[in-house]
Amino acid sequence: MPAAADRAALAFSAIPVTPAVAVSQRLSIAERVKLREGLARNRDATSDQRREALEALVAAVQAGTTFPPPHPQDEDTCPFRDFEQRPPADLVGTLGKFARSQPLLVAVALCHFTENYRDTIWSALDSDCRATVRPTLGHVAQTSHSRTRRYAQELDGELARLDRRLGRA
Repeated sequence: MPAAADRAALAFSAIPVTPAVAVSQRLSIAERVKLREGLARNRDATSDQRREALEALVAAVQAGTTFPPPHPQDEDTCPFRDFEQRPPADLVGTLGKFARSQPLLVAVALCHFTENYRDTIWSALDSDCRATVRPTLGHVAQTSHSRTRRYAQELDGELARLDRRLGRA
């Protein structure tokens, strides 16, 4: 099975020009470079390989984002549970800010929330935030208890600043 970048390049090479241009315009410079490299490596791929890669991509998109379970812990002592008492809009804005600088913090927080609360927040985050956080989801299970607590403290501090700004303190 080719690497993820090569599968993406194969799938990209199977789509018509107009959607390909639209996709390309949404990529960062680094992502375009990876795409070009993947296209060069797979120049001799068969149409069947390209079609299989595109079908796999479509299946993955239809399946949606999978949130892995966090590092095992006692649910009663989860440092993120109290956040679920807040309006989701507070978390959307705050996690959106963290997404660019600390995407793993956002991934860890999301994976600790209950499914309904997480889905509400995830769907409200803009596509750039989701794209930044998605690659870090695979690292959530390896995040230690102490780092998880630090992330919760950072999030709590930012939410406390939000409360002060809004006069809710």
